[in-house]
Amino acid sequence: MAEGIQTIQAANNGITSISSLIETARGLGQAALSASANSVGFTLTAMASGNVVTVGGTAFHAVSTGASDATHFNVKDSDGNALTVDEIVSNLAAKINQHKETGGPGDIKAVVNGNRITLTSIATDKAITTTAVVSSSGTISIDDKVTSERGDYASQYESVLTQLDSFGRHRRIQG
Repeated sequence: MAEGIQTIQAANNGITSISSLIETARGLGQAALSASANSVGFTLTAMASGNVVTVGGTAFHAVSTGASDATHFNVKDSDGNALTVDEIVSNLAAKINQHKETGGPGDIKAVVNGNRITLTSIATDKAITTTAVVSSSGTISIDDKVTSERGDYASQYESVLTQLDSFGRHRRIQG
């Protein structure tokens, strides 16, 4: 009889543990849905006509004037005077936001802060996973890593799933 009671108590403890892990996984999933998308940033320090900035597989070309198509941005004003770095960054970001990139991370949104652009994927089912999403023949400084709030939650979620799997294997061996 005592052995039966211990078995029932162990089963109850196991069910409680599984329920707790499932609730943790659910909470992490909900947090990931509202988390910031992965992003990578870069700071532009110099850009001349003829330089190219590639974002998400799309090449954006720096031109002196007349950037009327989707992948060319101005580095000089209509009088031929050099624009400030902040103005060039603003022109580039506008072109990125007007163009629909089709590379791995999907369409990309560019947010400007002075001479810095932060890139995020617009699609909820795609993400920027590498700093290689941006490159340039101009002078830019790319962040060392992708910031990944969603990625952090995904890692935690995977850890909880691993615990659930381990718990299940352990209980099958004992049962």
